[in-house]
Order: sequence, then structure tokens, then C-alpha cells
Amino acid sequence: MFHGDGLKPYSTFIEMMRVSISLGGSLLRDLEDFRRYADALRRLKARGHRIVVVCGGGRRAREFIAQARSLGASEELQDRVGILATHLNALLLIAALGEDADPRIHRRAGDVRSHLDDRIIV
Repeated sequence: MFHGDGLKPYSTFIEMMRVSISLGGSLLRDLEDFRRYADALRRLKARGHRIVVVCGGGRRAREFIAQARSLGASEELQDRVGILATHLNALLLIAALGEDADPRIHRRAGDVRSHLDDRIIV
């Protein structure tokens, strides 16, 4: 895509963006998926972008929730099981990103802002 006089690609005008990505759990089926998305996120970071990724739980979360329900778990406990499954996906993505990711799962916006300059936030 070109911008302005058509001589320079539009992307050369963008120095740095804050990028928020919602990565649904259905996209994270196996280790190769985690590696592929980690590589794509590293490429964005290498271009100077600041990145926050929100992971979903996908099928794994739904399966764990169904198992908890079958065991008679309350709605609250089922929610907690689903959240933990989501956190497992986030931790696997952090593992795939290695040193490029902040090793913690951040739950508050203030925590995210204070670490955004250093590493990819999951």
C-alpha cells in the first residue's frame, strides 16, 4: 500500500505502534501453532512495535469446563477452571516467545503499561 505521493510504502511512515492482539484459543491447537504465532510476534517486536497479546482458552477450556460441570462444580468453579485453561495457553505462548516475552501473566492495565516497553506482554 502506498501513501501520499505514491513513492514510499505506507509502512515506512509508521515508526511504532502499540498493538493489541486477541489470539483465540482455537488458533492455538498444537505446539507448531504456538511457535508460528511467537515468530510472527517477534517480527512485529523487531520492527519496534509494542505488543500486548490476550489469549483465549479454546477447546481445552471448554473441555475442562465440561469436565468440571460433570463433576458437579458450581458455575463459579467452572469459570475458574476456564480461566486457568486460558492461563495455560498464555503460559505456553510465553514459553514459545522465550526472552522476548514478559514471563508474567498481567491482569491489570497498570501492570501492562509499566512493562510494555521491555517485552511482549501476554
